[in-house]
Amino acid sequence: MLVDEGRDVLGRAECLELMRSVRLGRVVFTWRALPAVWPTAFVLDGRSVVFRVAAGSPVEAALRDETVVAFQTDAIEPGGERGWSVTTVGRVRAVRDPAETARLDALFPPRSPDAASERYLRLDCDRLTGTRFSASPRATATPAPLAP
Repeated sequence: MLVDEGRDVLGRAECLELMRSVRLGRVVFTWRALPAVWPTAFVLDGRSVVFRVAAGSPVEAALRDETVVAFQTDAIEPGGERGWSVTTVGRVRAVRDPAETARLDALFPPRSPDAASERYLRLDCDRLTGTRFSASPRATATPAPLAP
């Protein structure tokens, strides 16, 4: 389905596949009544985004259980002409089960020694949207002249 010129809507399966192809994303949340964006490494675990936060950090404080957040990830293809963006919105939950934490540890790079207090947060991809876009201008478009 075409949304607008150069932008196509992605289906759920393609969104999940694209999310699996990258390791960095952005958690979007509210911090002190203002929007905040926090870049983070993540894994797609089944149909959930999982990422780590430092225990006691401002980010962890803002992302309490059941807080509604958005998570966005994207990629630009080599040459910079085409790309995609996927966003999911849902409630974040802390991973508390030691067995699940150990399983997730195997999916992430090793923790640094000073990061022992990190914990995992999980966001189910219930509301998932994505687009594929082109940065190329239309062939008929004429660039505006530069101002003197």
